[in-house]
Amino acid sequence: MLFTSYVFFLFLPLVLAGYWALKPYRRAQNGLLLVASYIFYGWWDWRFLFLIAGSSVVDFLLARQMGRSESEGRRTLLMWLSALVNLGVLGYFKYANFFLENLAVLIEGLTGQGPAWGAWSIILPLGISFYTFQTLGYTIDVYRREVKPTRNFLEYLTFVSFFPQLVAGPIERARNLLPQFLAERRWKQQDWLEGGRLILWGFFKKVAIADALAPSVNYVFANHETLNGATLATGALLFTFQMYCDFSGYSDIAIGVARLLGFRLMKNFDFPFYSTSMSAFWRRWHISLSTWILDYLYTPLSIKFRYGGLWGLALALLISFALSGLWHGAAWTFVVWGALHGMVLAYEALTKKRRKRWAKKTGYWYTWASRILVFFFWVGTLTIFRAEHMGQAFSVLSGALLGSWSSLAINPSVLLLPVGLLVYEYFQRNRAHGLDVAGYHYTLRWSLYAFALIMIFSSQNLNNQNEFIYFQF
Repeated sequence: MLFTSYVFFLFLPLVLAGYWALKPYRRAQNGLLLVASYIFYGWWDWRFLFLIAGSSVVDFLLARQMGRSESEGRRTLLMWLSALVNLGVLGYFKYANFFLENLAVLIEGLTGQGPAWGAWSIILPLGISFYTFQTLGYTIDVYRREVKPTRNFLEYLTFVSFFPQLVAGPIERARNLLPQFLAERRWKQQDWLEGGRLILWGFFKKVAIADALAPSVNYVFANHETLNGATLATGALLFTFQMYCDFSGYSDIAIGVARLLGFRLMKNFDFPFYSTSMSAFWRRWHISLSTWILDYLYTPLSIKFRYGGLWGLALALLISFALSGLWHGAAWTFVVWGALHGMVLAYEALTKKRRKRWAKKTGYWYTWASRILVFFFWVGTLTIFRAEHMGQAFSVLSGALLGSWSSLAINPSVLLLPVGLLVYEYFQRNRAHGLDVAGYHYTLRWSLYAFALIMIFSSQNLNNQNEFIYFQF
């Protein structure tokens, strides 16, 4: 079920009405949320409800056994069993074809004859990467004794399948979200006002910007072999803003809907385009994933490589982000994208003191030069992320750098959307989100609300039912 679908506009009010009608009965509220979440997820394909339910049951039981055991060996075994089950399921659905295809290429290269098997017809379950990391994070936290295993099966099932953030995050931590299912929720006007603003801002970014940019982006990447440098560069730039508005728009809607239900989800985007380093960028972009990687992948690796000093940290960063690229999808484009980010983050770790000296000497100029470099590095690597294969990525990037800039094959007026967003977010960059305007004069505040609503409902994209980009991951 899409947030932007008419079905969701019927679904959400019914859930909210039933949920708050059950206000004195917390467990009944949780039961309703569980049913609503399974309906929300099953609307896409009901068969995969068995997968998410099975994954939830396995981790619930393994965590309970970890909590009962004092044997470190047994606890470690149970933790690795959880990792094996979760990553095994994720690996089968997401990576089986990728590894078989590359194995077939290797066998053919060595023997001159391809293997007998063909590509497997495997449907990727919606949101599997997100809820797998969420449940795996829970069992790791229990193993580390940072979270006590819950005895409340209903609440745990609802924590895993909570519909606002189920399909594309934020990837929530058990220590933050699970206790909220165990506590009483109270209706608060402030939650509804803030939730409404977040939802409106998310819909504006998704419908009025991301979906409006999509046709131009699709045209450029589909015709990359025949287009000139100016058009290819513009297409890459537009995809940067399409991805940002699409994904951060989803996150804002998810966080806003959760606020209507009395829940607080973690912030997932924090005006990333004004970062002065890639390290800072990743503290502002897909925050729930970057902090997950920091806690569960980078930190253990950095401890393991600690005798290597800064070079050990650099190696840990490189491995962590190469694997984060693979998490996004089974293709070499994602691996290369992640590895490039790992290399730049490793460089920043090795040169931190030197860059601080440069910043002191040059001040304002260093800040803006760094912002520009970070932004264009992101545009370039995101082009690889968007490409169907490395050949297409190389074609777009080389064409943008070396091709003719004499004309533009797409309507230049489409550039007004990202430029306008950049300017607006610059003035909002120190606030909670783009539509955090509660303290503004009521005339300006309501003018912004009206503008966002007009842009959404006047857009032809409102009826197109475009999926969110991160649904494919």
